[in-house]
Amino acid sequence: MEVAMSAKEDETHAWMRDEIDALRAREADAVRRAERAELRVGAVMRLLEADGSECACGHDFESHDDDCEQCWACRLYEAVAVGRGGGCGR
Repeated sequence: MEVAMSAKEDETHAWMRDEIDALRAREADAVRRAERAELRVGAVMRLLEADGSECACGHDFESHDDDCEQCWACRLYEAVAVGRGGGCGR
C-alpha cells in the first residue's frame, strides 16, 4: 500500500536526494584526487630509489641509525614513507 506524500515531504525528499548526490560527487572527486596524489608520491619514491642515497655513512634509505647525518634524499624518503604508513619513523 502506497502512502501519498504531501508536497512538503516531496520537496524534502527531493532536497535529500540532491544532497546525497552532491556528497557522492564530492566523495568521487576526493577519491580521484587521492589516487592522483598517490601516483605522484609513487613517482617521487621511484626517483629517490633510482638515484640512491648520498649519505656519507654509506647506509641506504632504510638503514640509518640515530648517529647518521642523512642526506636530503634520505630525509625526504623517510618523510614520505612514514606518511604512507611505512618507513622507520625514528
